[in-house]
Amino acid sequence: DGSAKVFATFGRYFQPVSANMNITQGSASIEWFEYFELDQLEGNGSPTLLADGSPSRGDMLRDRRWRQRGITEPGLIASASLKPMYSDEFTIGYQQEVFDTMSAGVRAIYRDLGRSVEDTDVGPVLAKKLAEMGITDNVGQGSYYVLNNPGEAIQMSYDFDGDGQVDNVNLSVEELALPEAQRKYLALEFTLDGNVTDDLRINTSYTWSHSYGNTEGLVKTDNDQADPGWTTSYDYGDLMDHGYGNLPNDHRHAIKFSGAYSITDSLTVGLVARTTSGRPKSYFSVHPEGVDSCEQGNPWDACISKYYDQASHYDENGNPAPRGSKGNLPWLTNVDMSLTYYTDFFGSDMTLKGTVYNLFDGDSALSINEERAQYGDNGLELNPDYGLVTGRQGARYVSLTARIEF
Repeated sequence: DGSAKVFATFGRYFQPVSANMNITQGSASIEWFEYFELDQLEGNGSPTLLADGSPSRGDMLRDRRWRQRGITEPGLIASASLKPMYSDEFTIGYQQEVFDTMSAGVRAIYRDLGRSVEDTDVGPVLAKKLAEMGITDNVGQGSYYVLNNPGEAIQMSYDFDGDGQVDNVNLSVEELALPEAQRKYLALEFTLDGNVTDDLRINTSYTWSHSYGNTEGLVKTDNDQADPGWTTSYDYGDLMDHGYGNLPNDHRHAIKFSGAYSITDSLTVGLVARTTSGRPKSYFSVHPEGVDSCEQGNPWDACISKYYDQASHYDENGNPAPRGSKGNLPWLTNVDMSLTYYTDFFGSDMTLKGTVYNLFDGDSALSINEERAQYGDNGLELNPDYGLVTGRQGARYVSLTARIEF
């Protein structure tokens, strides 16, 4: 009789490489470093600034270090075997008419990251491979960021020794020792929608979900890297140690309610309420040397991630701290209320609406400082600022709108 339905869907969604990543890899970006002794100092001990705004400098301590020389040869900046990133989604659900004017439903969702594209500095691994092949690296740069599919081999081609012949280099999965990119999302959603009375309509839902893996995607919420494709994930293999766990977008419980009640034919009050469990918390510290991917003999034993400072999943004592394993932020509750008035304005339909957002002026924490360690006089120590709130729920505010249709 059409009062119930069962449905299922499958979708494969392909995602392009972010513009940031393309610009960085495909443009002639040059990056170099110079180190000098301090020269003139101000009374407070800070360097005296020159006319161009740079600090006054003494003797250069070492030759200029080139990180990247702006080389844009495709064989050097992207693996020849590079394939597009995609994720799959499966859903199955059931919906049933209830109370004559309402419907209740349940839906299960499963999403799985099939393949990712990351930019990885394969310099430490490449150096070992070139030495094994008897090829001298005369390119003169310290980093080799290559677009690749983590968990798959990288194929590079470039004249590394400058002898006029292109060198084809294959870095196998075993030589790279990069974990496959993983991200899974499971959810079970219950809904109840429809007209309670002729004047009252509601939409409600409860969702249990779990988002976990070792990559959030193009952004990285737990260290505030919001530029798509410009995160520390997979920059080096050691940065991925203990990076598998509950992801920052894992909100295990979410309850939503929206409703509209017609007080009169021309006056309607609306309510939108949402309450969501807080996201997981992590520890970030400096990767200790000699352990995990930094262990001697590992492809990533150069442990370059330590120069990223607090970017690895360890505590202040160098103990592993798996991602998302340090509790959760508080629940977030938000209630918005509106009042809408419909009237006639010189023959045209006019709508006046006032909305109060965050009616109860909640100020739940949305993000915190997750750097667990800091440098002290005796090396790493507990960061007293760990856990301080860096982002809160927006304060209550009001909007007034007028709309005329003609």
